[in-house]
Amino acid sequence: MQLKIVIACDKYKGNMSAVEVCNIIKQAALDVDGDINVVISPMADGGEGTVDTLVESLHGRYIDLEVNGPLGEAVNSRFGIIKDSTAVIEMSSASGLWLIPEKKRDPLETTTYGTGQLIKKALDMDCKKFLYLHLLH
Repeated sequence: MQLKIVIACDKYKGNMSAVEVCNIIKQAALDVDGDINVVISPMADGGEGTVDTLVESLHGRYIDLEVNGPLGEAVNSRFGIIKDSTAVIEMSSASGLWLIPEKKRDPLETTTYGTGQLIKKALDMDCKKFLYLHLLH
């Protein structure tokens, strides 16, 4: 009977994506015994890295786009496309609190316009489904 191992890891924040972590562990297992059936299943908790995990594990692609940040300045953002027409958008990449200095966090002075620009770009690219991640961090 062939040994089967399932590797399901989250990212190592700031160091490696979930896919990279899974692949390193997979290779280590195969180095020990090349006959092991190793299945990787990268994970994410819905926070930072979720778009990356979905795009990488489903062999999607990234769309890089300059959008208006929460204070109106240009910021580099991106979203993913998986399964040809599903957009995976993380609000924080365009409108996240991490883009706003604490002293300027005023809902009357900030905007989520950049998130709308990501959605519009995905629509312009004929995306038919959307996974929209809104994270508070």
